[in-house]
Amino acid sequence: MARVWFARVFVASLLVVHAFSVAVAQPPPQFESIERYAAMVNDGAKAPMRLMFSRGVSYAELALSWSEEHGTAALPRLYSLIDAGLRLEVAFHAAVGDGVIITTERMWVVDAPEALTPLQATGVYVLDGDRILSITRVLDVDQRHALMRDALVGTWQDAWSRNRVAFDAEGTARKGPLVGAPVDDVIDSGTYVLEADLLTLVRDETTQVCVPGDVTVYQFRFPAPDSLAMRVVDDTCRGAVGETARFDRVVD
Repeated sequence: MARVWFARVFVASLLVVHAFSVAVAQPPPQFESIERYAAMVNDGAKAPMRLMFSRGVSYAELALSWSEEHGTAALPRLYSLIDAGLRLEVAFHAAVGDGVIITTERMWVVDAPEALTPLQATGVYVLDGDRILSITRVLDVDQRHALMRDALVGTWQDAWSRNRVAFDAEGTARKGPLVGAPVDDVIDSGTYVLEADLLTLVRDETTQVCVPGDVTVYQFRFPAPDSLAMRVVDDTCRGAVGETARFDRVVD
């Protein structure tokens, strides 16, 4: 359990530090278990693969959003990747302590955007002998931000205020209408640009709550694939730094 906890802490550090080095340069014997796991994924061998995991195996990944499953709930997630046509290449990167192995990975999935194929990730495996205790996979940060840009496009509704916010692929954003209000009842609008996980919104002449040219910078993330969270980090409109909102995707 302590090694699984260590892996979680290690992965958290990867989100802050993009480059790292570890002294161990040669794969330890346990890396063969990871290679067998990857071969079983590519062969679609679900039943034999199950024998490689401990009873309480955990699987976590950070792609568009963070997800984590444990025990019997982890296996369906692993199997769903196989059903989605996952092909996996793993390469040894480093070993930390006893049974913690870091890999670099390339993945091919049927529904992955062509521009992001293959997906690239860092994997952290925790093993007990030849059994896998946990797998944690963190998508390449540039690819993750590309997924975030694509996922942002659409219409979102604030569960508390019932306001709707729409982002289009051309860089235009608008807030409103309220549910049931005329479609042209726009409260706020402007153009936006994205850089990593920051969204900068510059108001246009249609805004009713700010002055044209006012700028608000949001940090955004996806707590779940159809859930959007935004936090104000800079604002010349209302001085609303620190204000947060959460939205659910509107499916027409």
